Amino acid sequence: MAQVATYNTHLLPAIALPFAGKRSAAAYRSKRIAEVLAEYNLIGLCEVFDRVCRRMLIETLQSESGDAFHFAQGPARSGRHLTNSGLLLCSRFPISARNEITYRSASRYITHGFKADSFAAKGALHVRLQVEAELELDCFLTHLESQSVRARGQQVAEFCSFVRKHQDASKPLLILGDFNIAFSESRDAGPRAEYVSLLGQLRELRSTSIQDVNLTPAKGPSGTSDALADDGAARIDYIFFSAAEAKHSSSLTLDQAEHIRFLDEQVPEGSLSDHLAVSSKLKSSKL
Repeated sequence: MAQVATYNTHLLPAIALPFAGKRSAAAYRSKRIAEVLAEYNLIGLCEVFDRVCRRMLIETLQSESGDAFHFAQGPARSGRHLTNSGLLLCSRFPISARNEITYRSASRYITHGFKADSFAAKGALHVRLQVEAELELDCFLTHLESQSVRARGQQVAEFCSFVRKHQDASKPLLILGDFNIAFSESRDAGPRAEYVSLLGQLRELRSTSIQDVNLTPAKGPSGTSDALADDGAARIDYIFFSAAEAKHSSSLTLDQAEHIRFLDEQVPEGSLSDHLAVSSKLKSSKL
């Protein structure tokens, strides 16, 4: 059994703090996030923008785990971008291949001011992991547009093309990240059209069904976007999973997800990030 998590860490670059900063104590939070996640086998992190925080997080993970982790970072800053993608994947499984994409579509300063996503090199990261001697896993991590629905829709199309290009349908597929697409308008409402469109496009990627593993979380609040809200607010952070199309002697399955607040009294705002983490367990006959 292997523990999997995706978490938006809110470790922003210094330039963004006056406009989007919702958590202080970045150095402390970097270390504590690594400490609470060190027991996991596969971790997909978003918003690890700050270079110093990223180094501290990696060093703490390695210290806590006895150098057990392998790391892959998402797209770096380039061109018009003022900062990187903020994506960081941490895996106890060896990484045999890596690919990345920077999204072409993003909200701009002219329409969304200093909160525009075009300041960051938002995109997606792919790694192929050697889970067992005869079994590999394709894992994708992304963080989608937060301001513009139109740009986000274009990014979903870019992401699906990226997955189609780099996945191997004979291997299990795992998708992690902050999609900034709320499942519903409220706890009792049905799925929003934007979520239905996302899931439909993901399911077109393979003949085996892609599962939203935190559709009905076994534990924790229903939402993921506000660690201090009673219900977790909107559910925008996801783990999607699909079994391999070809049968293996050891097939992988994923448990229903849990949403975790990671509250911390040492952080003035009360939690290690503004988001909740999404956690699940990856199972096979050999793990």
